[in-house]
Amino acid sequence: MIYRLLVLLIFICSISLLSAQGRISGEVSDSLNQTHLDAAQVILLKKGTTNVIQSSFADSLGKFSFDQIAIGSYQLETKLLGYFPKSLSVELTSQKLEVSSLKILLAPQAKVLQEAEILSEKPVIRNVAGKIIFDVAKTVSDGAETAQESLQKIPGVNVSESGSVTVRGKSNVKILVDGKSNPMAETNPEQFLKSIPAKNIETIEVNTAPSAKYDASGSGVVINIKLKKGKLEGFNGSLTAGVGTVFNKYNGSGNFNYKKGKINVFGNGYYSNEIKWSRSSDDSKISSDSPTYFNRNLNGQTHSQNGSGKLGIEYAMDKYHALTYSIDGGYWDWAQKSWGNGDTRNAFNQLVYTDIQNRTANNADISFTNSINYRQTFDTTDRAWTIDIAHTYDKRNNNGQSYSHTYDTLGVEVPSTFFSKNTISQGVTHNILLQSDFNTPLKWMDSKIETGVKEEINIFDNSNDVFDGSTGVDIKDTVQSNRFKYLESVTAAYGTYTGKYKSFTYSGGLRWEHTYINSPLNAVRQSYSSFFPSVTLGYNITESHILTLSYGRNIERPGFWMLNNSITYTTPHSLWLGNPDIKPAFVNSVNLEYNATLGKQTLTFSGSFAHIGGTFQQINNVDSNNITSSRYENAGTEMSMFFSVDGSFKITKWWDFSMSPGYGHHWYSYVYNNTLLKSGGDEFSLWGSTTFRFWKNASLQLWGWGNSGFLGAQSKTQPVGNLTVTLRKKFFKDHLTIAISCRDVLNTMTWTTHTFNPVLDERNVWKSESRVGYLTLTYQFGKQSFSPDQKTKGKSSRIGGGGGNGGGN
Repeated sequence: MIYRLLVLLIFICSISLLSAQGRISGEVSDSLNQTHLDAAQVILLKKGTTNVIQSSFADSLGKFSFDQIAIGSYQLETKLLGYFPKSLSVELTSQKLEVSSLKILLAPQAKVLQEAEILSEKPVIRNVAGKIIFDVAKTVSDGAETAQESLQKIPGVNVSESGSVTVRGKSNVKILVDGKSNPMAETNPEQFLKSIPAKNIETIEVNTAPSAKYDASGSGVVINIKLKKGKLEGFNGSLTAGVGTVFNKYNGSGNFNYKKGKINVFGNGYYSNEIKWSRSSDDSKISSDSPTYFNRNLNGQTHSQNGSGKLGIEYAMDKYHALTYSIDGGYWDWAQKSWGNGDTRNAFNQLVYTDIQNRTANNADISFTNSINYRQTFDTTDRAWTIDIAHTYDKRNNNGQSYSHTYDTLGVEVPSTFFSKNTISQGVTHNILLQSDFNTPLKWMDSKIETGVKEEINIFDNSNDVFDGSTGVDIKDTVQSNRFKYLESVTAAYGTYTGKYKSFTYSGGLRWEHTYINSPLNAVRQSYSSFFPSVTLGYNITESHILTLSYGRNIERPGFWMLNNSITYTTPHSLWLGNPDIKPAFVNSVNLEYNATLGKQTLTFSGSFAHIGGTFQQINNVDSNNITSSRYENAGTEMSMFFSVDGSFKITKWWDFSMSPGYGHHWYSYVYNNTLLKSGGDEFSLWGSTTFRFWKNASLQLWGWGNSGFLGAQSKTQPVGNLTVTLRKKFFKDHLTIAISCRDVLNTMTWTTHTFNPVLDERNVWKSESRVGYLTLTYQFGKQSFSPDQKTKGKSSRIGGGGGNGGGN
């Protein structure tokens, strides 16, 4: 009996001891705009002492937790560079073993400026669990800089002269603005990226391991461009004007924000007018029974004008409900002309023909987007429900004319080879977006569930009329002319679960998408459903050393311009073909990342591997008349791996330095003329940025990047790079900023592409105007700082300034 009582007593004591282990958790946010502070350090001390019980850093959502804490009184000390530290008392008792959902609001120490021109202690580049966060506001060199130039500054991101984006060797990247897709990003990436002024961008997030919450389209990489958001009470904003050499480039922009009580009105505008020159050359060898050589040299000039604007209002109905409406639009108008000469040579490199070529093009585009966002929160936790409705209308008009005169070796024109082409193209696009997202935290193991549904519809109607003027009279070419009407519908639903157990973090999700494509005039009809899983596992070795492993499956859908069953002669010797039979390609990728924080220095080591089946490849063929035709095909398999080291270093109080070397290798196997061919090669990249601060708010910044070349199945580019230098100085209590900058000071931005296959060897060179200098003035008006009372109180984040909710569904 005594033995049984003793066992029972030991059991009760054990249960009591186990139950005495408590838990403290919460999140850290900015007191002004309620944004999560993912780098804040939270220290748990025994109250009244300096004894540290546990220490942790807030994660990407600002969350922290301490487990297995004994009953007692504690002090939470929260610190982050650039913010006032905060102390909070917490007590665990036998009746209350868990204190959760703590809200710790930190107040900024420094002035908060609308343009964020102050180079704060935070690094320009941050790596957070598979996501690269690039602070654009700290690197804008001039008022003419666009999103395209900003993307070129991010390590591992490459942007070609045509606007195509690759990230760590992966193409077909999904580009979002404030978490929302844009049809122009799919159809004309160059125009889209050039339409967003860098002055209006806060940060760019490159997510190399997106969860099932994001669209499955793309190669497993999502780029989210986050626009600036108003944060200050009252009326405030900024005006920027710039001029570039040789005084034929000028631009202006402005943004404002009026916030009072429950109402926030926001807007921005941008205008740019530029004239730039370019030079290009094409040298090709057709390896048939008797090889033929074609050479061409062109000079070009482009006069571009574009403007954009946004206006919106956000209304916080009460503490838990907010409604936002915004309308934004833009127009793009550019005129291009090029002129030059070329020649044709025989197998013995003897001159056969010379030709004179001229081209002109006039392009205009106008676009409008109306969007409504409703957000409802249910309590002080992260439980929220959002609804988004948006409609984008885009209209394009493109007119082009090209002709060439060919002469024999005696200088006599050969009428039979005269080439004259006039193209009139018009297109209208409608993009309709309906989506709803819901997320809720769970008490069990600090976890969270996110779910959502989405319907996105794209309607294209494009007519392309081509006229042949080789006889002196324009006659419609029925082979090259066509009308392309195209409907694409993507229906999606997803669910994700994230959690934390001791030193481990984990997430898993599954996304379902159904795609329907129909183009009755071009014999295109596809309907299919697919599932896309995503898994991420993180391990906090210590508070300063984190290891993350992730896997995801994605889909690359062919663009409508790939499917369009059309024939287009780009030169007398080359043409483009559409391919209505091309099918989607599926991507499986694995990412491994290690983050280390060593005081004020940060290092990130990352590696990735991707496999694409049925990959899209631009295949070039040559017919018996030595005409080169190009089209995209599901050519075969693509595999790529990429390794990089990203480092941010605080050398002194006045000198910051960041750099990122990278290495990639690509493998391609594809079928060409019923023969299996293989190719592959290495790619090296280097990115760097450094800032020197001196003499009363003056700074000198240098940033640059270089790449050994991008590799394709039948092509490879030559090394290319860029170095930009910017000198800034602030005046009148930091209201006025004057910046002098020069892009491509080393004159290294020359794009050279080598295309090769068994019958074609071609080299293309394109060079745009470089060593362009800009003088930019920025004036900030309105309230620029906060009183101590405002710093500690904070306001609702639901008055956010029109940046969107950043959802990724």
